[in-house]
Amino acid sequence: MHGVRPVASPVPKPPSAPRRRGLRAILSRNEPERTSMSIPIVSGRRDPLVKVAPHIFRIDLPVTEVLPTTNSYIVIGPERSLLIDAGLNIPESKDALDLALSKLNVSWRDVDVFLTHSDLDHAAGLTQIARQTMRVYSGMTDFRQRSIPIMRGEVFVGIVERICRDHDTPFSFDRDWWAPMRDRGTDDILVTTVREGDTLDVGDYHFEVIATPGHEPSHLCLFDEASGVFVAGDHVIGDSYPSVVLSSDTDELGLYLDSLKKIRDYPARLVLTGHGEEFTDLAGRVDQILGHYERQLANMREILDTGITDVAEIVYATTCRPRRKPWVERPLFGQMALVGATMTYLKHLVATGEYPDQYDIVHK
Repeated sequence: MHGVRPVASPVPKPPSAPRRRGLRAILSRNEPERTSMSIPIVSGRRDPLVKVAPHIFRIDLPVTEVLPTTNSYIVIGPERSLLIDAGLNIPESKDALDLALSKLNVSWRDVDVFLTHSDLDHAAGLTQIARQTMRVYSGMTDFRQRSIPIMRGEVFVGIVERICRDHDTPFSFDRDWWAPMRDRGTDDILVTTVREGDTLDVGDYHFEVIATPGHEPSHLCLFDEASGVFVAGDHVIGDSYPSVVLSSDTDELGLYLDSLKKIRDYPARLVLTGHGEEFTDLAGRVDQILGHYERQLANMREILDTGITDVAEIVYATTCRPRRKPWVERPLFGQMALVGATMTYLKHLVATGEYPDQYDIVHK
């Protein structure tokens, strides 16, 4: 059979499923719309369309100036093609995808989408491109389950504001400025849930679905054994360390570390990643990321061993460590991300029993 197919039966559409007409005009309710005063959108400096493997092309998607360029990939099939990730909910994402498909002579009518995960820089762009002919494969059972953007984490905003006040640092949070990074897109997307062990076939590629929760709860990877192509999403990135920002009461760092070990020894020959360049040494990169988190946890243990229990002061203390950027030099997005990461480390150290449950751990 040509095209894309899950081994498991697709989740049936409910009889009252909403129609997709006019999706591009729908924005998240109660959110400021993007204006000329919003954070700038930038494009990468690479060729925006590059062939990385037989019938697989990387598409560079524009992002806000504080984010790394998002990699989307399209796998060309004889009947249907598979787009991997859709970028931000901004017109520039659709423009980049439209141009790429035009150059490849691929019609949107023949494209399905696979989401590696639901962060807004990978999934929100579905609002721009969704069509009734399009099947969206995801680890979610409902698109409303997608990740809350960190810039909508009001609890984190409060912690950042308190740290700034206590340490005489300027604080400002303009929701209009951050609108593109608060916009999750429309809820009106139907997904076909795929799980561990399902397969997606596109031409000669037979991708095994691998559940890799941690970076985000619904995160999935794909692996084609014959070619050695491994689709990593944000689970493994070649030139930076994937973040784990606490989004629930679960030990998400523990899940992430387990998921890293799970995929370490796959015989990958080419890793397609959510950001940055493709690479080939999956095991070596996994070991580097595991080492990074071992160091981060060691730093956190040293801070906690001083007796600090206030989470805001713990966050601030991480910026006073050797070779760490001072709090005042971090942009608001970086401060918010640091709050989320600190909560992740605290949750892990408490969940493993290393430290008592005496910290006011919150999630976005």
